[in-house]
Amino acid sequence: MPCSAIQQLIQSDAIVGVPDRVTGATSSDFCEDCINGKLTWAPHSKPATRASHPLFRVFSDVHGPVPVRGWQGHYYWVTFIDDHSRFLAVYFIARKSDVYDAFQKYKAWAENITGRRISILRDDKGGEYMAGEFDNFLAEAGIRREHSIRDTPQQLRVAECMNRSLSEGITTLLSQSGLTRTWWEEAATHWLHGKIRLPSSATAPLTPFELFYGRKPDLSSMRPFGCLAYVHLQKDQRPALLPHASQCILIGYPTDYKGWRFWDPQAHKEIISDSAVFRESVCPFRVPGLSGVDRSVNPIPPTGIVTHDAPEPPTILFPAIPADHPQPLAPPPAGAAQPGPVPAPILMPKVDPLDDGRPDPAP
Repeated sequence: MPCSAIQQLIQSDAIVGVPDRVTGATSSDFCEDCINGKLTWAPHSKPATRASHPLFRVFSDVHGPVPVRGWQGHYYWVTFIDDHSRFLAVYFIARKSDVYDAFQKYKAWAENITGRRISILRDDKGGEYMAGEFDNFLAEAGIRREHSIRDTPQQLRVAECMNRSLSEGITTLLSQSGLTRTWWEEAATHWLHGKIRLPSSATAPLTPFELFYGRKPDLSSMRPFGCLAYVHLQKDQRPALLPHASQCILIGYPTDYKGWRFWDPQAHKEIISDSAVFRESVCPFRVPGLSGVDRSVNPIPPTGIVTHDAPEPPTILFPAIPADHPQPLAPPPAGAAQPGPVPAPILMPKVDPLDDGRPDPAP
């Protein structure tokens, strides 16, 4: 027990009989044996000063492997966070070695948007960041490197917390929509679309979008992930006398179009459109479970992706459209009883449409 704590007990008359050598002026709280036996974490360095402009410092971290491969074939994601605006960019990769290519794309895009150059890159000194070509690229670009100390996530707190928030956001959206884990990439991009357009504790009252782009974000196109949408079909996309809309689910926002991304579970394809009617309170692939909480089903991911947690989708909300022409019946198997003769049709008496008692003229 520290000497200061013992002295406090004596002054409050909680204990008596303590020798003077314990409470004397020469006593000290420093105890090497206590440090050896109790030290769990020494005080670490304080975080660096917040950057004063975009791209002065960029935090980066890799998350994965994700236990289920996304239907675009990725197992990891790598994040790049601007220290000034806390603007988050996410790249999905199949291997950790793809981090170098992802950073090249991020650098070209971010510097083109902001008109500034990246000055510092901070990472955890993982093997994916220490490849020779990656190190040479940073040196040629004049980018200074900063590494966090081993097992010291506090020095990479911005990226670590963002990865945790992204993972929690994916789980929340998949639970909300009823989609299975195969759709985690779409859930991640949907979460990111809203994250950068809303204020955070580090940027309030401004948003990361405004601090990075220099203009206020527009939230008019935001809709719930996985909700039901009636997507308009143009004339060349539908036969005559068939519905003008296709029932789909919203899976995100395209980066190279102005509209929404939809998944048509009946046609088994992705649709990009800006003409749709949404039912935001309806998520077709949520079905009630025994606990009263909806469980997930699988809306049939694209062909070629094998999932192990993919039951059949419901067919009530997405009924099959009957064919315009009935299919011919298959011949009966050999040995089966042959149908009897078809009865002769019953002839109806002729009707006099004019009801004038005279023969009607031939058509």
